Amino acid sequence: MGNTRNYKGLFASRTVWGGLIALLAGVLGVFGISMDDATQQAAIEVGLALGSAIGGAVAIYGRIKASKRITPSSGSGMKALLLLFLPALLAGCALKTMPAHEQAVAIGQEAGAAYVALHEEYLNLHRELPQARPVLEAQVAPVMDSTKHAVVALREAAALWRRTQTQPPDWQELQANAVRLLSDVRKMLQSVKAALPQGANL
Repeated sequence: MGNTRNYKGLFASRTVWGGLIALLAGVLGVFGISMDDATQQAAIEVGLALGSAIGGAVAIYGRIKASKRITPSSGSGMKALLLLFLPALLAGCALKTMPAHEQAVAIGQEAGAAYVALHEEYLNLHRELPQARPVLEAQVAPVMDSTKHAVVALREAAALWRRTQTQPPDWQELQANAVRLLSDVRKMLQSVKAALPQGANL
């Protein structure tokens, strides 16, 4: 099931489609066929639409094929950790071929994906480990709420940047705040799991 989630995330990622389209544009350029920015952006939007359909189909297939109960795992936490550092990991790669406002949109989308992964891990822990619920509800949930608001604010700022072609003055602050809160939630969830009795089914 974890693999199907990863495939779904890849298919729905603007960064991935941006890289694929940039690669395609480079290949076409070798044959003397040019692909301007507007065409590339249109192709990315088409890819995202197709990716949503493909991702949904993969998710349904994975759920049907699943043969065991879903239990909390470290996989979604690791995915979230990797997503937190995505902007740095992609420096000099496909993301840099995009206009600055599209880079901002991609970062916002990946921050959203990181939040979704952490929220899924929170729900799994809450469902499967009743003994952890008091700590989850009293300590983790409020920080998750703040994180959700921070990620929404980041994505709205990215959308504004795309519409106006002007970087919001508080963009760096919004991005740093979202990354900090996502990291805080990840650490809190790890602490909850670390505090469980030895032998707990994770």
